[in-house]
Amino acid sequence: MPIGKRIFDIVFSLILLIFLSPVLLITIIMLKLESKGEVFYSANRVGQAYNIFPLYKFRSMFVGADAKLKNLMHLNQYSQNEKNSDENSGEFVYIDNCPRCADLGHPCSPVLKQDKNKEICEYQFRKAKRKKQEEAFVKIKNDPRVTKVGHFIRKTSE
Repeated sequence: MPIGKRIFDIVFSLILLIFLSPVLLITIIMLKLESKGEVFYSANRVGQAYNIFPLYKFRSMFVGADAKLKNLMHLNQYSQNEKNSDENSGEFVYIDNCPRCADLGHPCSPVLKQDKNKEICEYQFRKAKRKKQEEAFVKIKNDPRVTKVGHFIRKTSE
């Protein structure tokens, strides 16, 4: 990296930090007043050359939001909200327990090998895989875990 670019990056960042410090300070105070816990949230991210680095940002949710997520998964906009929750568990249903195979009296789709001697029909395999993918992405409209200050942070961060 050229030395001139590095110097420019540092100087510009310092100037920007000085001008934004009042807004950052007010945000910190508002977060502390609204909810207990840390002001910053830390998460690992993958950067250039697949290097993992810690990312720090203002916390926009109440403390313990991850624990409350399981009870709110029915509100996930990425999920298909199927009626039968047993069929929508995201776990593999082996061929001897598949309701579709049982109704037909034979495999409802091509049979796949899973865990040495266990067989699973392709239909159940794809269904479980789709459910796991849905659970990986979570978006809840008017998420109750987000604080009032968190709404402001999210709206102004884009």
